[in-house]
Amino acid sequence: MHRPTTETGEITTPILNSIMTVDESIQIEFSKSTPKVLVVDDERESVDEIVELLTFDDLVQCEIACGPIQALDIVRNDEEISIIITDLKMPDMDGLEMIHQLQEILNGERELAFIVVTGHAGTQEAIKALQLGAMDFITKPISPDHLLHAVGRASESLLLRKLDKHFREHLEYTVEERAQEVRLLSDDLLRANQKLQSLNLDLSASNRVKSEFLAMISHELRTPLVPILGFAEIIAMSSQARGDLEEHRYCKKISKWGAKMLRIINTILDLVDAGSGEIKLIPGKVDMTDIVKRVVEVLGPKAESATITMTIIDGNEAIPVIRGDKKRLMQAIRNVIDNAIQHCPPNTEVAIKVSRVDDGLSVSVSDNGTGMSKEEVRIASEAFRQLDGSYTRSINGLGLGLPLAHIYVELHGGRLHITSKKGKGTTVDIVIPPGDDLK
Repeated sequence: MHRPTTETGEITTPILNSIMTVDESIQIEFSKSTPKVLVVDDERESVDEIVELLTFDDLVQCEIACGPIQALDIVRNDEEISIIITDLKMPDMDGLEMIHQLQEILNGERELAFIVVTGHAGTQEAIKALQLGAMDFITKPISPDHLLHAVGRASESLLLRKLDKHFREHLEYTVEERAQEVRLLSDDLLRANQKLQSLNLDLSASNRVKSEFLAMISHELRTPLVPILGFAEIIAMSSQARGDLEEHRYCKKISKWGAKMLRIINTILDLVDAGSGEIKLIPGKVDMTDIVKRVVEVLGPKAESATITMTIIDGNEAIPVIRGDKKRLMQAIRNVIDNAIQHCPPNTEVAIKVSRVDDGLSVSVSDNGTGMSKEEVRIASEAFRQLDGSYTRSINGLGLGLPLAHIYVELHGGRLHITSKKGKGTTVDIVIPPGDDLK
């Protein structure tokens, strides 16, 4: 779910600096402001319900329109609106016609995400909404989880479009910049040829990596994801209504794996944000003991399926509440514990302990896995690296879990240390300071 951010200074750490390995001059500037949502519905009760769900804990900013005509004027005059939640059936114009008119008026000049809400429509209306570019189709009564997930997915999709646009603009700028340098060196043919060779090598490597990454985001991830998830939900709704439980189960599996792909995209975006210094902490009170318990509960089914026991060791000491970004700390701890589960053989144990140390709180995660050498520890800490980098490896993933955990911990002024030995397992110690200096 997209979230609000606070203004903090730019933070640079060794882990952050190591990410931009191809071209350290790249600066990705994305606005991380709270998304602004326009809710369009002629029924005030429905509007109030949606606004109350979305504005709880300041998740988004909301504007209200009592009908499509008013909504068209608001969107023209307020460029901050990026997500539109609209009812399907309204007196003067239906929601689908409003979406069509907005697309014609804006003519691609602005990125908007549409979510259609209705209590009357069937499968045909849902298909038409998705064909017009709607991100999701929600039926009344509204499920809070479904609504929040739809808004979060829309927000992430808009960020992906910005990422796509940025890389294209950067590539055009880079090509023009290098061409200008070649023209300036043309007076000295020998020096120009040497410089041109160097620039061509650098530009070729840079363009190749950026083009591959852009193609992966645009085609392999973003382009098919929205219709896959949208149509899977439509078919799931239809099959459930018909009583076809087998088809319904298959559609839910499609949604499950589509959601996993979305989490991968979110992780890549987090890494891009980290490389450009765009990650901002949202400080608040954090109970590390509670975070560990919640992570263990979430990862319980995965550990159970792998016949791995997760044990929280009680140190019989009072653990104080600290100040930090609860979401980022939870992601860091989850990444470390999840990594331990993946690398543990069956019928072994992952032990987690929260304790007080001189400079804050320590979360220690120990496993009985295969362990690593010093060189393997270094590789495991680098982004997009796996100890087994082959396509036939037994452990899947992008190799981002530990690097992102490093980043989140370092943003809090803490440290993450890995102790491992071949055949003896691995222990990851996370130390987080009290956080009194976090703004």
